[in-house]
Amino acid sequence: MFTGVLAAALAAPRTQCTAGQSCWPTSDVFRSLSVAGAVVLPGDKAWKDAITLKNKRLDIVPGAVLMAQTPGDIQAGVNFSVAHNLDVSVKSSGHCYSGNCMKPGSFHLDLTGMKGMTLDVDAMELTVQPGTDFTSMYTLCDSKGVLVSGGMCGTVGPVGFSLGGGHGPLIRSLGLGADSILRATLVDASGAIVNASSSSNPDLFWALRGGGGGAFGIVTSLTFQVYKAPTQMVSMQCAWPFKHSGKEVAEPLIAELMGSILPKMPDEWMWYSAAMKTPLGPKGLGFNYLTMNGVFVIDGLYNGAWSPEMLASVAPVQALGKEEQLGCKLTNWTSFKGWHDKAWFSTEGPIAYRTYMASSFAQGGFDASGLANLMASTTIGLPETAVNMMFGVQLGGKVARPDGNTSVGPALRNALFMQENDADWTSARKDAEEIAGCTALGDAVANVTGMKGAYLNEPDPGKVEGQYEDLFWGSATFAELQSVKNKWDPNAMFQCHQCVHN
Repeated sequence: MFTGVLAAALAAPRTQCTAGQSCWPTSDVFRSLSVAGAVVLPGDKAWKDAITLKNKRLDIVPGAVLMAQTPGDIQAGVNFSVAHNLDVSVKSSGHCYSGNCMKPGSFHLDLTGMKGMTLDVDAMELTVQPGTDFTSMYTLCDSKGVLVSGGMCGTVGPVGFSLGGGHGPLIRSLGLGADSILRATLVDASGAIVNASSSSNPDLFWALRGGGGGAFGIVTSLTFQVYKAPTQMVSMQCAWPFKHSGKEVAEPLIAELMGSILPKMPDEWMWYSAAMKTPLGPKGLGFNYLTMNGVFVIDGLYNGAWSPEMLASVAPVQALGKEEQLGCKLTNWTSFKGWHDKAWFSTEGPIAYRTYMASSFAQGGFDASGLANLMASTTIGLPETAVNMMFGVQLGGKVARPDGNTSVGPALRNALFMQENDADWTSARKDAEEIAGCTALGDAVANVTGMKGAYLNEPDPGKVEGQYEDLFWGSATFAELQSVKNKWDPNAMFQCHQCVHN
């Protein structure tokens, strides 16, 4: 537990005005706000769309919404909030699975309409506004022969993703999304537009790159480093059943793969894994629903051309449990976007469901056998109709060797991979059961020897103040982040769930 500054913050939270209180502005006052975008209020035709988030579990109702179109709109919204002491929340894409981008009764600033994007190939820089997404970014970059370190899901936006660290299919060769940020422009708590980079407001720049969105100001644009794309890339997908005709198959293979094979891979390789009851996304696997129970799938991308070195590096994966493989296929691609457009997990995901997550990072020397046993027993025990998944993201490589100083927590920075469990369901009647199950599984994963921390973009939302700070950043990094927060937002204008606080 934290003490000192945190204890004081918990004891004396700042009170801000929310909808339903006598201090809340009237509809006429809200509509008098001069902006290029629109102010949407309860009862308006656009209200339902304005407050709907990607995670169907989240039913958060703000008091009013500003659909911002320009940085000036954001300034106007912040100034209006300061003048009326309003509680504020901010959304870039709506992929806030824990709900930290929207607050009940708040004046909500929606940035999804800000989709500007500029690529300067001479400078190797990509500047984007918060409403754009990775599908758009990858399309632009592909047309110019460059790469950007972005996320897997194409509808995710770059701001929340990268400010929280940002894992994706190129991180082991290019670094995290946060590592590629060169400059940020934001509206601060006073309503001023501020630039942050290694040479301008470096303390704020450090805090933004890993400290998470929603805490230090409202980002209006980010500039990312881009990289020359290779002429080819290679992908590999392999799968094994957890049980086949009563025989345990995947558990020992997972322990070997996670504990010894993947950590030795060259940085060009990046791997995802998924433990599922049935093959919900991958196509063409020889899965027999009558004789098999559960499936473990790995998807890898090699940032480079087909070569003898590439083949040699992946040979241990090809040989792993060969007699029980449901498939193990290498594919050549002419571009990153070509691969991304076909990858099943670029479009698959929990956003069509009611979703709850938990995550933890495997450090060097972690108990691979213990984690594999937990994954096997959990997956085998799921009901036949379950869409729940235990999802893994390989780390290491450039993630562990950043070129600059960021506020990404050491548990992420030093990890071999992230292990995440997603509970996904459709009926609100199952909320309590699914949340309890996901929480218990997340805690069980975290208790495996060598697991540490949590990913702040995909956490267990039930972790409260006094818990999540150390999980996300560690006590030393959080203390530095809190110092920056107190400097740039001394009156706690920007407050959100599981964010850096005063």
